[in-house]
Amino acid sequence: MFRPEQLLGRAAVAWLRETYVLFGSASPRLVSDGSAARALRSEEVVMHAAVYRTNGGPEVLSCEELPDPLPGSNDVLVAVEAISIEGGDLLRRRGLPPSPNPRIEGYSAAGTITAVGPQVQGWEVGDRVVTFGENGSHAELRAVDAHLV
Repeated sequence: MFRPEQLLGRAAVAWLRETYVLFGSASPRLVSDGSAARALRSEEVVMHAAVYRTNGGPEVLSCEELPDPLPGSNDVLVAVEAISIEGGDLLRRRGLPPSPNPRIEGYSAAGTITAVGPQVQGWEVGDRVVTFGENGSHAELRAVDAHLV
């Protein structure tokens, strides 16, 4: 088993710890459906996310404010409470060009659903879930297809 410092480097681990302490201090935004999320968007609500714009090691990561994601008709919006750091995150950041740009780091996360799209069945606001997907877990909020929960 590797320690995070061995995979990422001490500076990156220190940065991640500082970043996710910041994430944890944010107050949760509970909304009941996409229309409420859209109303919040008009107030320029922003989240923090670990992003990269170019390929490289941990030095290309930055913590940025981005607009809150809105759930699509088949999506759930999750307030992220825990993330994973996996080898795939590292390989993608080092090899494939970021798309979209900026790209939010991360494949999987756990948290609480704060909004559901109108066509989502079986999930409700307040459900605690684990999400998987191509990217986007290293952020305060994550919109993900309900089938990936």
